[in-house]
Amino acid sequence: MRWPKPFNFAIVDEVDSVLIDEGRNPLLISGEASKDAARYPVAAKVAELLVRDLHYTVELKDNSVELTEEGIALAEMALETHDLWDENDPWARFVMNALKAKEFYRRDVQYIVRNGKALIINELTGRVEEKRRWSEGIHQAVEAKEGVKIEADSVVVAQITYQSLFKLYPKLSGMTGTAKTEEKEFLKMFQIPVIEVPTNLPNIRKDLPIQAFATARGKWEHVREEVESMFRQGRPVLVGTTRSEGQNSKVGKEKGHKRFGMSHS
Repeated sequence: MRWPKPFNFAIVDEVDSVLIDEGRNPLLISGEASKDAARYPVAAKVAELLVRDLHYTVELKDNSVELTEEGIALAEMALETHDLWDENDPWARFVMNALKAKEFYRRDVQYIVRNGKALIINELTGRVEEKRRWSEGIHQAVEAKEGVKIEADSVVVAQITYQSLFKLYPKLSGMTGTAKTEEKEFLKMFQIPVIEVPTNLPNIRKDLPIQAFATARGKWEHVREEVESMFRQGRPVLVGTTRSEGQNSKVGKEKGHKRFGMSHS
């Protein structure tokens, strides 16, 4: 990337996932901030004392929390401070982050704990992202909640979204097996048409009708039978799930909605 013309041509793999599903995610350059590691475990203990809807309220839409008068009084008493927002002894940010870690960040869903570290799970791909960390003290609050070593806090020095980054390229292209459903969005946002490449050989796949089940137990019994049947035939099966208990499990989400899916070849 050499100035004055650092961007020329981009080819993006899984282009619908990168530019549409994760298009608003920011790419961050972080720098180390003040070291207040000792405050996070204390705030986590205070968060355990506070009761939802009594000491604080939760807004799920924007993942925010707000302390009530009772919550402020209890937190100040527990921390032995007269003002959570005191500039010389600021506790409010730590308590708020501890409450967010308690309410919005679930183990084996948003993150896993491995080898004494809290690692983020990419909810679109199910992959563990060892190099990525939440900013503004959230990751430290999660580490304090789990009782693992707290890494240094960080601040955002610079950021840009995937969409804004790739719009810098005069020529932009990509490949994916699922772009046709996003055709209108590609035209509207990037002025890029979607071209369907025909298969090399005639398509022999059979699209079976959707099956509905009266009970969840009946659905999972059928799933088990399908997986066993394919396994006996020597056909590989990928099973997606929305939880990640166990080392080999994956988290699967598609466009913000939980889903269960099987693919085989």
